[in-house]
Amino acid sequence: MSGVLRRRRLPHSGPSPHTTAALLVIGLGLAGLTACGDDRGDSSPAPAANLSPCSRARAFAGSRLLTLRSGGTARRYWLHLPPAARARQPLALVLGLHGTGGKAGFFERQSRLSRVADREGFVAAYPYALGRPSRWTLPGMDGPDDIAFARALIDAIRTQACVDPRRVSAFGHSNGGGFAVALACDPHVGLAAAVSVSGGYGAQRRCVTDPPPPLLELHGDRDPIVPYAGARAFVATWARWAGCGARPRVTAEPGDSRRETFAGCDRGTALIHVRRRGAGHELPPSAAQAAASFVAQRRRP
Repeated sequence: MSGVLRRRRLPHSGPSPHTTAALLVIGLGLAGLTACGDDRGDSSPAPAANLSPCSRARAFAGSRLLTLRSGGTARRYWLHLPPAARARQPLALVLGLHGTGGKAGFFERQSRLSRVADREGFVAAYPYALGRPSRWTLPGMDGPDDIAFARALIDAIRTQACVDPRRVSAFGHSNGGGFAVALACDPHVGLAAAVSVSGGYGAQRRCVTDPPPPLLELHGDRDPIVPYAGARAFVATWARWAGCGARPRVTAEPGDSRRETFAGCDRGTALIHVRRRGAGHELPPSAAQAAASFVAQRRRP
């Protein structure tokens, strides 16, 4: 089956340069893979050969808007490959998950995760949630099977880029943070780690993954949308699920924040909670770098 790809190189700063768009129909061997337009602009195609993903990882560096079919519905996502992808060595993959009412392209720019990916050498992907407003379906909620979509997305990316299947992580904000935790608790997804910023976890009553993968949870103690008390209670619950000690080691963070590192967790898992003093629901500029540093060497057993 054939598909159409559009390509645009993601700039590191400033407005996007005007690029010449072209279309090239290529054999992908992927059922249901197509390209689609987006408010970020068009992009030029890159050739693909009938080679393994690691052999053709040199095809492009930058971001592409792609689609796949999940649950009978076309689902869109941005795929960003760093310059390091040209070396054809397996790289980590980080899913960037926007919040309620958000868009994947905006989250890529807002979080600056692709800049960090270029600098540190990992693949980033930004899927779109469905609905009006858009939101991820968390446990106990009605809506599309977004966990099935995430599994299909990871499988699709593994055919498009040289990705280490044991180094797939999720980084989300708000509803996207809750979804990152939901993915971490599904053993069929197989995340190596999860990072949640200002996440909502009320529907997450249990975690089937045993033990849960490492989690970094950041939350403002003045959050008016997802109150800090709920996040604090969830961290204590996650510590029990992960078999961590009840008393974390507390260290100071920049900006009068406080880091709590839990010790003694089961079978090498980890839990870190950062209380952002005086902060609200916003995504801090440092979140992407914190996420990348946390997931950098994590591997699924």
